[in-house]
Amino acid sequence: MPIVPATHAPRPPALRAVACATALLASACQDELAVTDTEASATTGTSGTTTTSEPGTTTGEPPTTGEPPTTGSDGDTTGEPPPSCEALPGAPPPVEVADVRVVPIDVVKVAAELRFDPAAQEVLGRATLEFRSGPLRGLPTFDLRQSIDRAVLDGVELPAGAIVPFMPPSQTTMLVVNRMLEPCGEHRLELEYHVEAAFEADPRPFVWAGDTVGWGTHLADYFGGRFSEKWVPANLIYDVHALELEIVVDSDTPHEVVANAPVTALADDRWAVNFPAITSMDPLVQLCPTASVMREALDVGAIEALVWHCTLWPGATDEASAVADALAPALQFAADELGPYPHGDRFLAVVAPPGEAAMEYPGGTVTTWAAVSHEVFHSWIGRSARPLGQRDAWFDESWTTWAIEEAFEADPLALEAPPFTLATDNLWSRDTPLESYKLGPSLLTTLANEVGLPELRAHLREFFAANTGQAVTTEQFERSLECRFEGGPVRALFHRFVYGQEGDPPQPPPGYCDSP
Repeated sequence: MPIVPATHAPRPPALRAVACATALLASACQDELAVTDTEASATTGTSGTTTTSEPGTTTGEPPTTGEPPTTGSDGDTTGEPPPSCEALPGAPPPVEVADVRVVPIDVVKVAAELRFDPAAQEVLGRATLEFRSGPLRGLPTFDLRQSIDRAVLDGVELPAGAIVPFMPPSQTTMLVVNRMLEPCGEHRLELEYHVEAAFEADPRPFVWAGDTVGWGTHLADYFGGRFSEKWVPANLIYDVHALELEIVVDSDTPHEVVANAPVTALADDRWAVNFPAITSMDPLVQLCPTASVMREALDVGAIEALVWHCTLWPGATDEASAVADALAPALQFAADELGPYPHGDRFLAVVAPPGEAAMEYPGGTVTTWAAVSHEVFHSWIGRSARPLGQRDAWFDESWTTWAIEEAFEADPLALEAPPFTLATDNLWSRDTPLESYKLGPSLLTTLANEVGLPELRAHLREFFAANTGQAVTTEQFERSLECRFEGGPVRALFHRFVYGQEGDPPQPPPGYCDSP
């Protein structure tokens, strides 16, 4: 996503008084959220059972402090959860709030329906969140930026107030279910909700015109809460899961849906979009009346590219031709720089509605003509070799900006410049530092000046090839550079300008470059 001015807006309250929205389990809320073991066992279902320890594992629940886990020099978190239900790589640590533990989950599948009623100018959402609880007992957390009307957990209807906003160690709230779940269980959360604009600062998400409607997922990554949780229940970006989305329009006027995934027409104005394995930052879905759609199909080598434009938005201009003209060169440049296109044989370019920032998706983009090259490059760096967590998202913006906007020639860093943190050690973080677009490219230029630009670009191609379709941590990125250019400035640059530390970096541990 290219840098544009953005504002941060709070989430709407969900099923809860505002008094409890900023501090879960504050004294005003504590009585409601204190769940007894008997109550917990009645709501966790038969699958929410405690596992017995296996030989070589630690029994019991280790104390948690709410602090992020320490990481080793290779980026692995310290400590080993029980092997029977290990925490996912990149999952944040549990948080203790008023003596109650809030725990991350492993989402298996989200099945959701969004029903648009143009006559009432209303959107209703229904979703089922299938998830696994992790190795520790606690209250499960997820996110949805909408007001929930009804919730059912494992077949038991939850009362109003059972799902409340929760403030983890970040600047963005999530939701927590006030039911104590045992470790290693499988659960099903059913939700019904009204769908409105997720953030007041966002451009209008819907356009109503008579018996027609225009809509798009319109995700964004500057601030937390702007991925698929805007529309359907979701998790942080470490979690890969299936998403089955149905779009329904209650109208006699034909509409069209496009997505960066297969779209199946189930009936008139009813579609299914199937994402077999995605993160919350991936789904690109657009809805528009058929009469308002402009499209242009392109063959770019082996890639079938579609430029798609919904003119229903007020003030919409015809940028489709300009986007189409820029698309083939952008795809060719990325392939020449990094290797073959990593998303099959389709690419979807949606012309951004007025006021909407450009955004990258796997095998697609919502874009202005000026941002085409940037967003296309992200289909390689950012949505193929992708950040494991939001704290790692600086590297794909830095790399993309360095290659596209800076043409590999950003201003180098002054090594005595003040330290800056691009990669926080907080795994709950959901923001992309805006300095990723300036300081990050300068870091890469500084490194290129030391090791040679052709050598650095060649190594980055190798790094992409080794991590195509994989999640990448900051520490893995650092290690690949350090071990390729051993004795160079990599460790010092990361120590000061990525981790924000003063002084000299510590020496790599023994065997640092022996691991793959």
